[in-house]
Amino acid sequence: MTVAADAGLILLEDRRRRRRALLRVVLPLAGVAGIIAAILAIALYSFDANRRGALALTDELLATLHQRVEAEIGAFLDPMARATRIAAAYVEPTTLREARSPQLEAYLRGITSELPQGFQFLAADAEGNYLGFRRIGDDSFRTLRIFDGTPRRLVRTTTNMAGTATLLEDIAENNFQPRQRPWFTSAAAAQSLVWTDLYIFFETRQPGVTASYAIRAPDGAVRGVVGFDIALPALSEFLRGLRIGQRGRAVIVDRTGRVVAHPDSAAMLEETPTGVAARRLDALGDPVLARAYDRMRLAPSLHTVETIDGERHIILADPIGPGNGLGWQVVVTVPESDFTGFVNATNRNALLLSLGIVVLALGLAVVLVRQGLRADRAARRIARESASIAAQSQAFSELAASPAVFDPAQPVPPMLCERLALICRARRASIWRLSDNARRLTCEDAFEAAGGGHIAGAELLRDELPAFFALLDKGARVTAEDAARVPGLAELHRVWLHPLGSQAVAIEPITHKGRLLGACWVEDAAERGDQAREFQAAVARLLIPRMSQGLAAIATPAVRATPTQAAPARRSLPAAMTQGLQAEVFPQCAVLLARFSDPLALGRATPGGDGATLMQRIAAAAKDAASDAELPFLALLADQFIAASGIDARETPAQSAARIAAFALALRPAATRILEEAGEAPRFRIGIDLGIAIGTPVAAAPGAALFNLWGDAVRMAEHLAQTAPEGGIQASEAFHSACQDHFLFRPRGSFHMPRIGIQRSFLLAGAM
Repeated sequence: MTVAADAGLILLEDRRRRRRALLRVVLPLAGVAGIIAAILAIALYSFDANRRGALALTDELLATLHQRVEAEIGAFLDPMARATRIAAAYVEPTTLREARSPQLEAYLRGITSELPQGFQFLAADAEGNYLGFRRIGDDSFRTLRIFDGTPRRLVRTTTNMAGTATLLEDIAENNFQPRQRPWFTSAAAAQSLVWTDLYIFFETRQPGVTASYAIRAPDGAVRGVVGFDIALPALSEFLRGLRIGQRGRAVIVDRTGRVVAHPDSAAMLEETPTGVAARRLDALGDPVLARAYDRMRLAPSLHTVETIDGERHIILADPIGPGNGLGWQVVVTVPESDFTGFVNATNRNALLLSLGIVVLALGLAVVLVRQGLRADRAARRIARESASIAAQSQAFSELAASPAVFDPAQPVPPMLCERLALICRARRASIWRLSDNARRLTCEDAFEAAGGGHIAGAELLRDELPAFFALLDKGARVTAEDAARVPGLAELHRVWLHPLGSQAVAIEPITHKGRLLGACWVEDAAERGDQAREFQAAVARLLIPRMSQGLAAIATPAVRATPTQAAPARRSLPAAMTQGLQAEVFPQCAVLLARFSDPLALGRATPGGDGATLMQRIAAAAKDAASDAELPFLALLADQFIAASGIDARETPAQSAARIAAFALALRPAATRILEEAGEAPRFRIGIDLGIAIGTPVAAAPGAALFNLWGDAVRMAEHLAQTAPEGGIQASEAFHSACQDHFLFRPRGSFHMPRIGIQRSFLLAGAM
């Protein structure tokens, strides 16, 4: 089976594993969601059904309440109506002209004693004679007689229960005319018992009504009128005793909306300029009763639910007994929550209990998911370890059968990195050999899992990556999830990992007797278990014999031009083109251009707090490095430095190139250190070329001379700086040829330059 097929099977198994894990999570959670949905549906249905049932019971309760109030009012008023009719048949108008009427007074004493709502008996004849009888105290009665003669006499008599007069007194004229009172006039005009409208009794300042009946002659003429004043506070006491929910109340009003009886009898009365009067229903200061009054003016009978101040209220208004002639209505208001509140409480308690069930079900689902995922992980781990052991056994068998693994003169077998990448499920696996007096790591083989390709020959130099080589020299395994954040690996990330799209790395050094021979590492490995680490360590140990033999024979020298490799042609201007030039031409000028790609970072202050910007510190470091390298030209333009050597005709190209190389190797660590101390990434690129440059002095400032430089070398250095890796120094082929004997380079690639053609580029790593 090929490595590609193995990788395909692994990807297929990964998809199956994800599907199984998804099902193990989704199914229990879907079950819990179903339970929650069912509980919510049951709760909503139960709430609606209970609420409708409660409202139906409320309607029945309020109807029964109305009947009870109506019966109470009938029991309160009907006896007085009968007593009035009896009195009309019992009283003779001639009696009103007599000084005393023992039989009538005895009858009235019995009526007022048995019917306390009968506040006062009234009788008047057609001539204006008047009799008023009422109870005072527990055993006393007072009779007021008016004899409408000449002179008009008013006699007030106080008697006891036996009818014996205890006080007899004449009182002053009070201009009381009984024949002009509503109870007399309305009864005289009617053929039956009549009721007056609500009014306030003068003496007691209490609301009441009067029932009156006319005494007629056989020919129908009115001989007199009798009646009873009926006090209504007892109805308010009755309403106060009614319990309608927790906050409900009943009120009795007349046909004009005035309050006849109210649970708070004091609230129904008000002082007016003409005296005490009964309030209208909308004047009680109760928004619910005010709304009821508004609706009652549109319909005499009312049964509705109104939302007032954010709360629903049931409002019921019905007339009382259309046959009694009073025109009264009973108004009942009660918050709906008083009857449906238990539904909300019951539902809330049911939901709380259901929530406990949901929490229990969710806990069981979580346990089930965890157990299932744990079982899957255990099964995968066992399967993976079994597969890893099988793959390792197969790999060791194949490697043992390949003598090239141990022969340094032969290439590394491709299956070694392939198996390493497969078992570690890595993006890339590579094997590196330390050579050239431990100054260079050379890639013997690197396998790209995604493309299935191999590369070799890449180099990493100690002078270019000193911190990384120092980390390898410790001989310990190194792992990092993000190599860019680990000291020592940040250099490897910048030069190797980041350009290839990798982030994590696991490095296994290859050592023998305390000496570093090389390293093998995997990048972005998905498998990081013990089996994968052991296999990587086994591969490193397997390569020890190969790398410990013939170290001198396999040492790779620095890249340099071979005798069969033609040196790049020197670029120069034809003599005809230089004729007439006022500027000076430098045919072998070494030019460096350093570009900084983060302008905001350059403007930030340095950590020292001295007020200098990072650009000022970098410029100072560049000036010191140029002075040490004895460069004749250094200029700062915007966010880039331009340095040049070779302006002096006595200087050879190798000397000019060496000065620029030394300057570049001094500028790079200085700029990197300044930026990293400020917490900034080293975002700069350096390009170097050796070629033709043209220069001339420009307008001079007092005490200083300005010099401008341009030409092919400047343009080539700028192009190389644009395409260099971040923090890297990219040199042209001409520059590499001039100083390869004294500086270390590694190949970068080829590019096309207009008017010049294909050119190779190199990365300057360090000095020899």
